[in-house]
Order: sequence, then structure tokens, then C-alpha cells
Amino acid sequence: MEFMDFEEKKRLIVLLPESLAGSTKLAHQINWMAGLKQYDVLYLTLVEDETNPLEVSRRMATMVAATVGEPLHVSSKMIPRDGWLNALRETFQPGDSLVCQAEQSVKAGFLKAVSMQDYLQEALQIHCQTISGYYHPAQDRVRQWLLGLLFWVVCLAILIGFSLLEVQIDRAVEGVARIALLLLTVSLEFGALIAWNRLPKI
Repeated sequence: MEFMDFEEKKRLIVLLPESLAGSTKLAHQINWMAGLKQYDVLYLTLVEDETNPLEVSRRMATMVAATVGEPLHVSSKMIPRDGWLNALRETFQPGDSLVCQAEQSVKAGFLKAVSMQDYLQEALQIHCQTISGYYHPAQDRVRQWLLGLLFWVVCLAILIGFSLLEVQIDRAVEGVARIALLLLTVSLEFGALIAWNRLPKI
């Protein structure tokens, strides 16, 4: 009886900044690159905020769908940005190809950064192909700063608003009703803060 030896299909592993999750233009580029070598595609998405995975998952589902094409198999995996190197070590297999953004960099000391391509060559002896024009880290940093500022402004507004309400209740109501209303107000205040913290961060 003759057995056929099926070689495991090689993969194009894409190190993807979270801000590019859902980019259909990049997905079409990856589809073209993988199609040239008939590689499968694995997106490793470097997640900034692990407390909010659903929004990133939704965007990656869109990106995977935009990349899929016969005979390509496309999948994605979210990994913490802080642990991306160990995750890549565990994922990368001989024969795989690696792709990152030319603008991606890695901190290599105090106030020092090197390109991700050079870092991977030095740390893992893996050649990494780069593509450019999709990732804009300066814009991403400004966006993250503005989102952070908005978050704290809204938190402060919630605290001030409920504090003023609590002062009014304390002055206008007496007895058991005052205690009950204050407890209710404090509960609503914490609920509002928790709800705001859990809102999807785009």
C-alpha cells in the first residue's frame, strides 16, 4: 500500500499593531503576498488593552474575511503587546515567513528604539519582510493620548456631578430617606464609572 506524504502548508505570519486591526486595504495586500507563495495567513494582533478584546475581535473578523481567498486559510490570534516576543517564539515554525510594518519599532533601552525588522533579525535570527504606508505610529500616539484625556475628563465630570447631587441630597433630605438616597446615588456613581470604563475603545 502506498502512502502519500502531505507537506504541512507554510504560513505568512503578520505582526499587526492593534490600530491596524480591521484594515481592509492591508488585508488585500496580505492576500496578494500570501497568494504569490501559496501560504496560509496568521495575523498576530498586538493588543494594547487586554480588558477590551471584543472590539478588536470584531475588527479582526472583518480583516480575516477580507483576506480569505482560495486556497488560502486565514486566521488571527490576539496577543498582549508586552508578551509579543515570547508568543512569536512559540508560534513561528521553520518555513514560515514573517511580515511587519516598516514603521514598527521596539524599545531597546532608555529612549532608544530599533526597527522591528532589525530587532527580530538580532533576537531570533528571523528575516522579516516589511511593508509600509499603512501604519502611522505618530498619529496613533496622538490618538491614544486624546482618548486617554477624554477618559479622565469624563471620569472627573461624573465625580463632580454626583458629588454636587450628594451635597444637595444631604442638605434637602433628612432621616432614613437621606441615607437611602445617598446610598443610591453612590451606587449610581460607581455604576457610571464602571460603565464608562467598559465602553469599547476604538
